[in-house]
Order: sequence, then structure tokens, then C-alpha cells
Amino acid sequence: DMDPAMAEEEIRAAFGGREAVPDPENADAGVEPYTERRAIVAHDPEVTQPQVGLMFVDEVAEPATDVGGLRRDIIWRLGTEAFNRRLAGKVDEGKARILGGGAFAQNLFGAMRFGQVSAATESGKWREGLEDLTVEVRRAELHGFSEQEMEIARESLLASLEQIAEQEATLPARVILSQMAQLIAAGETHTSPQQVLELTRKVMPYIRTGEVNAAFADIFDTSATTFLVQLPTG
Repeated sequence: DMDPAMAEEEIRAAFGGREAVPDPENADAGVEPYTERRAIVAHDPEVTQPQVGLMFVDEVAEPATDVGGLRRDIIWRLGTEAFNRRLAGKVDEGKARILGGGAFAQNLFGAMRFGQVSAATESGKWREGLEDLTVEVRRAELHGFSEQEMEIARESLLASLEQIAEQEATLPARVILSQMAQLIAAGETHTSPQQVLELTRKVMPYIRTGEVNAAFADIFDTSATTFLVQLPTG
């Protein structure tokens, strides 16, 4: 590891003589929120098995720069965590005609709020897989998650954050720099994994299941989604 004072000296030597200029305004990316259903079918020679999914695009949410923003992000993660666990259970029980899948939601490029649910299917069974995946998204959108599912999602999210905090000291510098660059580009406040864990522990008890269900239904609105099917060429 380099001494911080030496690192600062090297940075000043490389960049100190440059003229400071105002930070330019971000250009409008021209992203329009989805307002209706549509579909995309793509063939790709590099795809080895069918992939199906639902995509959701909406206006970008405010960057997470305070505890309120962190709380919102936790709510998003709890919803996708609960959904992913439910979907995995369906697959394990043979009640979903997919090979595995999951959901995520995040601000993307400071231009949109992007949500996606995707899954792999057996060859020739993409229709059945897309049907079952859509049913599960719709079920969660309409009926949400139970208190028991939420409790499991809370425990799982905390365990994941604890593991990330434990690994922080061994992360390569390039990984840390990449994470910092992403946060700066998104306009979000940089916090260490340990800080995120501690704040999450404080905020988590005050997040209600109803809030998570409402956020999931807002993000994964099946009345305004793009159905995606990716198939092997040939």
C-alpha cells in the first residue's frame, strides 16, 4: 500500500498544474419511461440457451446522498431479495418452467431507473418459461410478500452486507477505485461497506412490509414493460 501523503504528492505532480474548469451539465440522455407493453425477440450466435425477461424503465430516482436515499435503496433490495428467494423456491419445487433467474432494480447511468427480471429456460421451452416468469412478477406486483418472506429477506440482506464489510480490507485497489468512480458518476455519497452495514442495521427495523410491496409494484409494473426473448441462432 502507498502512503497517503506520497499518493497525494504524486497526484499533485500529475494534475496540479492543470487549469480547473467548471463541471459541465449532464446531457439529456433522452430516455423515455415505458408507458405500454412491447416485446423484443433477438437471436444471438453466442447464446447457448434461451433467455427470457421483463424490462422496466422509468425516470431516474434522486441519487442516494443521505439516510433517506439509503433507506429507499434498501427497500428496493428487500423487494428483489424476497422475489428472488420466492422464485428460487418455485424452481427447486419444480413449479416454474425455468432453470433459474432473478430480479434487480437500480438507477442506471444517472439517466433512468431500470428494473429487470430474467431467467434461463430449456431449449424449445422459452414460451413456458416466459409465461411462468411473468406470472410470478404479476403475483408479486399484485399481492406483494408476506411478513415471513420479508423477515428472511432482511436476514439475507444483512448477511450479505456483513460479508462485504468483512472483505473490504482485502479488496484490490482497482475494485475500490471502480466503486468510487461509479458513485461519483451517479452523484451518490461514498460510504464504506462498514458504514452501509451500520446504517442499514439502524434503518431496517423501521421499514414496513407494505412499503417494500408498494415499491416493488411501482418498479415492476407489468402494464408498462418490455418482454425480452433471446434465442440461440439457428
